[in-house]
Amino acid sequence: MDELERALSCPGQPSKCVTIPRSLDGRLQVSHRKGLPHVIYCRVWRWPDLQSHHELKPLECCEFPFGSKQKEVCINPYHYRRVETPDFRPVCYEEPQHWCSVAYYELNNRVGETFQASSRSVLIDGFTDPSNNRNRFCLGLLSNVNRNSTIENTRRHIGKGKSNYVILWRSLLS
Repeated sequence: MDELERALSCPGQPSKCVTIPRSLDGRLQVSHRKGLPHVIYCRVWRWPDLQSHHELKPLECCEFPFGSKQKEVCINPYHYRRVETPDFRPVCYEEPQHWCSVAYYELNNRVGETFQASSRSVLIDGFTDPSNNRNRFCLGLLSNVNRNSTIENTRRHIGKGKSNYVILWRSLLS
């Protein structure tokens, strides 16, 4: 403990390793909480905002760094340096104009233009809607001069069609 006291009273001066025996799981229990010993000592004596061992690297002078898996672990807070974490800036995000694009094919041939859904729901059906509703993609409005009887029979089964919805799901993780 004298060496720890010397290291704490003369920061920046060369000091010896201050070791404790490594526990079976490598952690130290303080007040009903377990943590890595070198992290606890570095948090107490140098960096109160230290979050994890990933923010620490041992100095070359340290003979018993935590990562070496020796029987003893150095807890001298001046035998570790803090790794700077990169500054992450928020990602700019723009909501797209269209959340869904629908292309209609008959066999291997695309028929009509791609439908772009901009409202939160879209109905795809086999009927016609001359009002040009933005929430509805009507396959009945699409014509194809190469349409054969197999395609006609298939289109009859579309009927009321299918509704698709945008579902927003947000979760706060803390």
